[in-house]
Amino acid sequence: MRCKVFNPCRRWQTSSIMRIICIHARLKRVVPWCPVVNWERPPAQFFKINVDGALKTDDSVRGLGVVIRNDRGELIVAAAKLVGGMFMPNVTELFAIRFGLQLAMDLGLQHIQLESGAQAAIQMAFQRDADLGYEGVLVNEIQVLANSFHSCLGQFRPRTCNRVAHSLAHFALSISDLIVWMEDGPEWLSSLLANDVMVVS
Repeated sequence: MRCKVFNPCRRWQTSSIMRIICIHARLKRVVPWCPVVNWERPPAQFFKINVDGALKTDDSVRGLGVVIRNDRGELIVAAAKLVGGMFMPNVTELFAIRFGLQLAMDLGLQHIQLESGAQAAIQMAFQRDADLGYEGVLVNEIQVLANSFHSCLGQFRPRTCNRVAHSLAHFALSISDLIVWMEDGPEWLSSLLANDVMVVS
């Protein structure tokens, strides 16, 4: 099936415009990316997943951060996970994307938006045209997970839209395994979440 190109924000279109990669059921669609500088609530009945990866160049561990919120901006789950390995940044981001989708699947969510500040990883994860070697294994796992949802949208967003996941990923570098918070979290996390909601209110 040929990909369709939509243009809901024509006024922003330039030769260097960024794109978001969408998956709705099993149909892939490419649409231009409208500039967004703050976190936004997902559409009604959707859940938004923000993910990020963090690394220390001299260390053999990587941190993954995931936060899932509903269409009112309320916390569903937040998680920080430490993984071993000297992975390149894009591979670390793919691990974070897979981690976010796994959490959403475990929660039984069906309509999701996933956002990452790593544009290259989003493109690899949701629009793969060729074998990517080791990354290809992760990409295949991500696409299998994405196709298990009724609706799944993967898109690039700048770090200003992804502050909570970014903080969780760096927090993960200070722990030994995995920490998950359901519906509530520590004060520093609650403060970050509240700031996002205040901006969009």
